[in-house]
Order: sequence, then C-alpha cells, then structure tokens
Amino acid sequence: MLQDPDARVRANVVETLALTKDASVLEKIRPLLRDASTRARINAMVTIADAEGVSAVAEWMPVFQQLAHGDRHARSAAAYALGKLPFEGSVDLLVELLKDPEMRTEAAQALGHVGSARAVPQLVEALAGPPELRHDTRRAIAAILERSDWKATEELMQTALRSDRPEIRSELADVLGRLKDLRVLNALIPLLKDPEWRVRWKVLKSFERLARLGPLPDNARAALFDYARDELAAFRHSLLCSGTLVPHPSGPGRAGSRPGAGGRSRQDRGASLPDAGRHERTRPHAGHLSEAELRRSTPEGGRARGARKPGAEKRRPRSRGPARACSCRTELPDAARAAALFTRPLG
Repeated sequence: MLQDPDARVRANVVETLALTKDASVLEKIRPLLRDASTRARINAMVTIADAEGVSAVAEWMPVFQQLAHGDRHARSAAAYALGKLPFEGSVDLLVELLKDPEMRTEAAQALGHVGSARAVPQLVEALAGPPELRHDTRRAIAAILERSDWKATEELMQTALRSDRPEIRSELADVLGRLKDLRVLNALIPLLKDPEWRVRWKVLKSFERLARLGPLPDNARAALFDYARDELAAFRHSLLCSGTLVPHPSGPGRAGSRPGAGGRSRQDRGASLPDAGRHERTRPHAGHLSEAELRRSTPEGGRARGARKPGAEKRRPRSRGPARACSCRTELPDAARAAALFTRPLG
C-alpha cells in the first residue's frame, strides 16, 4: 500500500507503520522521503526521526524552509513537521510563521512542542493577539517553562511585573499559575494590587490553581485577606454612594411629588397608566394580593372590567377614554423608606 496511487493512502499507511515502532519498516518508508505528496514526505521524515533521531533527517532542512514560504497548505505542513522535529533552525522558522495571520495558532502550538526558551519573548508578544491565539500561546509558554530551568521563569516573572500593557500582565499571570510552583507567588502577590481588574482576576485564578497543590504560604494568605478587605470596603462605599441616586421626599409627610417628575404627583402619574400596568406597578412593591383581597379591592366585587351582571342587558361599546385612577389600596413605598434601605450602614 506504500505504492498506492492515492497520496492520502500512502500518508496514512506511513502514520500507521509509525505506531508499530518496528525498525524493520524504516527501509520501506525511506523511499517516501522523495514522494511527490508533501504529507507523505512529512510523515516519512517524522517516522524516521522518531526511530533514528533528528540528525537522520537533518539534510532535509532546506525542504522545510521551502515549505515555510509556500502556500497555506505547505506552511501548515512545515509548522507540523517543525514541531515534531526540533532542528536547530526550527525556532527561527516557527517564529517567522508566528507573524503570519493564517499560521499564528499552529506556529504557537509547534513552538510549545519544540520547547526552546528562545521563543518565549516572541510568544509573550503574541499574548496580545486574538483570543484563540492567546489560548494556545499560554499553553505553549507553560510547556516551555516546565522543560526549562528556573532562570527562564524568573525572566517571565519580571516581564509580568514590568510590562505596561494590561493584556500582557493578565495573560502572564495566568501562565504563572499553570507552572505549579509556589515560587511564582513572588510575582503574583504584587500583581494582586494591579489597577486593572482583568489582571487581578487572572491572579485569583492562578491562586486557585496553586491552592490545589496544598496550603498557601502565610504571605499569600495575608495578601488574599487584604484583597478581600479592600474589595468589601469598595463595595460598601459604592453602596453608600448609591443612596444619592434615590429621590428624597419633598416634605415631612408622604411625598406626593419628587424632583425631576415635572411637578406631577404619584397619583397623577399612576392615573395615566393602563389598568394592567397599574396593577403590575403596585404588586411588586406591596406583595401579591390574594384572590380574596383582590376581590375586595377591585370595583364591583372583583369582576373584570366590562363584565355584565346576571340578567343585565348588553351595553353598547363605549369609546375608550382616559384611564381611571387605580382603585387598588396598595401604595408604593415612599422615597424616605427607599432611601433608608440604601443608606443604612452595613453591620
């Protein structure tokens, strides 16, 4: 089947033989290194490199350079192969593909497979891209740092603290929480006071991930308590400030009008509403009336408007006039009581 005229069949057969890990099939696959199908050649290179090492296909590096500058299908094949075959020049080609709007996501994934710390600065810049690119870039950076020494992580922590772009700081805070190393708290704790809410939100998510490893150190717990205290104080302040938006009564008694209402009283404003609207306006504040209460508070014993008494003659339809005032006995809470709800000190 390696000689099948269909290129897809030849490429799939190579992938299947690669799963067997049988060294005897390499000689059968080697002729496909010069196959006319790009996918078949790439699969043959990856299979031979897995069995004999990357140096066995190093001579084919010019092929990857040609593919990296080809059409979209060729560039996609190059990104896939370079991620499987970490040559010395793989990082440079993938960094170049990282600037391609059509290949950025695939290039970021391939750089994560290569695992070279040289690509971290370029990946950090890609964190300011679209959401789908940020998702793969975060995972790529985390994969690289997990296979690198601690120095690379320290440099990333400094970048997170010094960056003047909130989108970079927030994404790096997310990456640091994926490393499962409590030493990253040295950068996350200062970022918890960042002026941008999205940075603080990412820091809290990272704290949650790190808390799954075990108890957080005392300095991290103290920082979280301080953050919670500040947030509660800010919430209380905003709640007190909201009392200024509640209208106050115009007199010591029940206010019949309020500023900004154009001098119209509550009864006048209610009189211009339809019957259904009047009941909807009063019920949420006064509570739902039972059927008996509604019957007592509505005209003619609770019968619907227009309903005839037994034996009464049918009346001629009248022209619709202005709506009458609401006969419901419930009232809206006055402005003084509403203001007290908002301005009451928190216990």
